[in-house]
Amino acid sequence: MSSLETKFSFVSISESESPIMANREEEEEKSVVCNNISFDLLENILSRLDVKSVKKCECVCKSWFSLLRTQYFMKLHLNSQQLPRVIFINYREASNSHDLSICSLGNGLFSEISLNQLPYSAMDSSSDDESCSLSFIGSDKGIIGISDSRDNKLSPLYYIWNPTTNESKKLPPLDLIEDEYYRLRGLGYDPLTNDLKVVVFTSQLKKGHKIAIYNMRSNSWKAITMSNLFPEFKSVRVTPSISTSINVNNFIHWYIFYRNGNTSDDEDDPEIFTGIIAFDISKEKFNLVKLPQVEKGNNGGDIAKIFGCLSMIYVDEVTIVHVWVMKNYGDSDSWYEYLSFSLNDLILTKLGKFCRIRFLSDEILIVTLFLTGYICWYDSKSKTIQIIGKRHPVIEFTTYVESVLRLNG
Repeated sequence: MSSLETKFSFVSISESESPIMANREEEEEKSVVCNNISFDLLENILSRLDVKSVKKCECVCKSWFSLLRTQYFMKLHLNSQQLPRVIFINYREASNSHDLSICSLGNGLFSEISLNQLPYSAMDSSSDDESCSLSFIGSDKGIIGISDSRDNKLSPLYYIWNPTTNESKKLPPLDLIEDEYYRLRGLGYDPLTNDLKVVVFTSQLKKGHKIAIYNMRSNSWKAITMSNLFPEFKSVRVTPSISTSINVNNFIHWYIFYRNGNTSDDEDDPEIFTGIIAFDISKEKFNLVKLPQVEKGNNGGDIAKIFGCLSMIYVDEVTIVHVWVMKNYGDSDSWYEYLSFSLNDLILTKLGKFCRIRFLSDEILIVTLFLTGYICWYDSKSKTIQIIGKRHPVIEFTTYVESVLRLNG
């Protein structure tokens, strides 16, 4: 073999076995895959994947990575999710501790898919009474807010958490508003700025009162002032309902009980009013939502989102659940009663009068009976209610959908 033939033979063997050439061929193969699929089709396909699979797809090539990190894809992925998941805060009295139970509903079965400790590292608490010290702030775009007042009832710690990716973030200390046991808290995603916000304010609502707002982008709190929501009163004291806030139409909503702030706590039977406060996430302004006309003497209420509409749930004196829907957002004349059903059988047999109700979908409601830990669902299509399990006493629960939204950049 000539020296020239030997040289060519050496070069051929070296390039075929070179790691650099192998990587180059692999990148070229990935590039062909990426370039032969239109972005529209690719987005549609990838948006149907679960979050774990989406994260794997980010490693395919640079163009896929860029595509999967856009705000547009995040919204597309959220809209493609089907039934949300339910997350419970369970309280274990024997160990004076909490855990978070995540459940899903599929093929008519309600099953637990994970049982987690709290998603942040500050697990230890010096409190002797933790039974009502953890609560959900709200849920939006797959992100859940948590309030932790185990060590300080008047000044809790706040966290945001993506339960799908298990990414969490502790919010900076809040010192912009007065310490108070009753606080209204909410969480919402601002579509105009692509920013997650947390809203906190105390029960003393009057014009000029401070409202604290956290922005995830700046990782900081700021203060705004409350407008005059109740012109008929000089001041108003609000008691939030036991429910978490609900987001509809880019507004955060709270169901509240309120009375004249000048009324003494010792006064016999002060007149109590009910209402819904709404906070515009983008404009950062409050307004009142007028409730439908329902009979007096009901056992409290809750709010929900069904068919994309603001809804109200209340239980009357004979344990009939009523669900009202505001067909056109902001139009108080568009409230209509969507359905009603009885809890009598469950109440009498399972001794759990105190309950919380939340929609899992447009047709299915989840009902928890606090005193006994029973969980039920009501199917509005078949008009049936059934017990689906029993667990440790449920302090609170909310729903969320899988999300690729990142909390730390």
